[in-house]
Amino acid sequence: MKRAARIVLRSLALVLLIGVGFGVYAAGLAVFGATTFAPHSATGFLLLLVGLLMLISSLIAGGGQRLTGLVALLLFLLILQPVLALAPVFRIDAPVISAIHPVNGFAILLLAHTVWRRSAQVA
Repeated sequence: MKRAARIVLRSLALVLLIGVGFGVYAAGLAVFGATTFAPHSATGFLLLLVGLLMLISSLIAGGGQRLTGLVALLLFLLILQPVLALAPVFRIDAPVISAIHPVNGFAILLLAHTVWRRSAQVA
């Protein structure tokens, strides 16, 4: 069971990495007028689900507190991401806070890569 959970964790980390890349591409499509931000938003919310599944699989896999902590931090950043982009109070009253959205996306990418690498060491 633990081995399967480790494989699932590593696979989900790869899905997250690919998904973040697609999310950036979808944002680029919207910025340059090819589509709306709907595909970008949908990708983000799907990645939030992936992050939750990663935390569950990390707990089952027993990869240690450090790996589980990294996954928990990753899930927190994934939860923070739409708050930064969609919260009206930030967008209207504090756009400098909403501007953290792309920086947080980059942090998500780096952390997902770290989890993917470390999950290989556990598997």
